[in-house]
Amino acid sequence: MNKWTVVFIMWAFMLVFSTLYSVYITVEDDEDGIMTNKQLDFYLAMKFPRAERMIVDAKYFLINKSDVSLYLAKNPINKRRYIDDVYDCDDFAFDLWRGVRHQYGNIAFGVISINENITSKHCLNFFIDENKEFYFVEPQNDKIYKENEMQYDSVNWLII
Repeated sequence: MNKWTVVFIMWAFMLVFSTLYSVYITVEDDEDGIMTNKQLDFYLAMKFPRAERMIVDAKYFLINKSDVSLYLAKNPINKRRYIDDVYDCDDFAFDLWRGVRHQYGNIAFGVISINENITSKHCLNFFIDENKEFYFVEPQNDKIYKENEMQYDSVNWLII
């Protein structure tokens, strides 16, 4: 066996081992209703592989859709006036994110930036429920969309 064959075999072994180990960690750490930052990063990377991800806390509690709907019905953010480049989509999304986190604590609710098409970008919110289903939330009208109901080309970044 030449040295390049040995190098290739070792590289292949390490690649397989590191992939399996990250999946093992994801399964091993699983607690009902909680995702660690590693689990969340893996989950989001599988959904949006090209997106920049900022996951700042160690653990996130999964929230149910009805609690999000309840919060949306009570909060006044969707009543605010849209002002281009002053109070626009990112301001709505970050204000809603802060409010939800203030109300519920460290939950899997964040801000996401999408490309709606080639020329148009948009910020909105997202959350992951207790069944690990991904939802979008439009903070300007309080509508909740399942992942497959939202029309977009790609995800730029997300923060949670």
